[in-house]
Amino acid sequence: MAKADERNATPPLSQIGFWLFIGLICALGVAVAVVSIRELRPPRVDDASLWAVSGLLLALELGSVLIKRPNAAAGLTSSMMFIFALLLHWGLAGVAMAIIVQTVMTIVAGFSNRKVLWRTVFNATQYAVCLGAAYLCLLAFGINGSMESPAPVEALTLPALFVAAVVSLLVNTILVGTSIALHSGTSWWHEAFVDIAPIVPINDGASIALAPLVVLATERSPWLIPLLLIPLFAVYRGNVASLALKHQAAHDALTGLANRAYLQERAEQAIAALPTRSTVGLFVIDLDRFKEINDTLGHPAGDRVLQVISDRLSGAVRSDDLVARLGGDEFAVLLPDRADELAARSLAARVIGAIREPIQFEAGSVQVDGSLGIALAVGPRTDFETLLQHADHAMYLAKHRGTSSELYSSDAAAAGSRASTTPRQKPLTPD
Repeated sequence: MAKADERNATPPLSQIGFWLFIGLICALGVAVAVVSIRELRPPRVDDASLWAVSGLLLALELGSVLIKRPNAAAGLTSSMMFIFALLLHWGLAGVAMAIIVQTVMTIVAGFSNRKVLWRTVFNATQYAVCLGAAYLCLLAFGINGSMESPAPVEALTLPALFVAAVVSLLVNTILVGTSIALHSGTSWWHEAFVDIAPIVPINDGASIALAPLVVLATERSPWLIPLLLIPLFAVYRGNVASLALKHQAAHDALTGLANRAYLQERAEQAIAALPTRSTVGLFVIDLDRFKEINDTLGHPAGDRVLQVISDRLSGAVRSDDLVARLGGDEFAVLLPDRADELAARSLAARVIGAIREPIQFEAGSVQVDGSLGIALAVGPRTDFETLLQHADHAMYLAKHRGTSSELYSSDAAAAGSRASTTPRQKPLTPD
């Protein structure tokens, strides 16, 4: 999946398919907004519940943007219950209020995250299309409230809500996956159902299930609505804890990098999604004479070196690459997208250069070197273990030959691969 900075690039006008898709979604979103906003009327006293729900929704959405939570916790506002309560109870008028709030949130997020204009417009209209799809599902079940006659909670509410939620999340996944695939030239199925669908948060479903409770509260008194923030907070905290455990299971505790299990998962996904002639690359990197640091400077210094090297590796690779710690002083870098030999060698040189920068300590500095092995998988025929073995073999060949990096080839096992022309520097020594 393309990272944020790559998605923020504006494609050339020659990518006609991409711009036609963006234009179509924007037009549909504007149409949904226009039709729904016509159902609004000037505020009246008996509209207090509508404005209370909309106000809480706005507060939650803006809070999620301004707090700037890390990406792993994205989508944890659980504001979906208020969005679907608006749709359930007030029909098109509720759609209009949800669109207004989502548009405000999208504009603020666009400025906050420095998104290009077309992304902000697409995101706002994309939400409108999803809300329109959810409303049509409710309408198919005969649920069509309005400001004059809000719809109550009835026997059909729960099945209608379930269908509307599934359709809304599915439409959102398809729209985002399609836009990324057209933007980056990657597989639509992989973007939509491998990268995006698994991270659609479970708490969205739990939050949407609470929407009928919001409706029941509005029927009694708008003063009851804030009480719903208590179960909402419980849903939020539970999912934060769940995400934290999931992150711990996939990442190294010392460096914060991906661990071997997560590297394998991502590599297998990348290999499975490969077109016939495309390639996936893998680096295996071993720090030379790292044991000497632990023996001479102590294990805390060794841990510090591993953390610094981890940060440097993450900064040296491309935004779509994945850096992992295999264990000890051994690291790996997955190149999941169009990793040809020239690009791999260029990136390898940059990685080695980053490793060689002196590391500062209070008592002086230390310089680290590394050996790097490169392996490329062409097409979806190579499995992860084979790719890892090839990269590992190339790494040991680089270490044996005294070169900074080596590329595995079918002849490398017998005749050796081509060596990097960069001479190896002296091993690390403290000042």
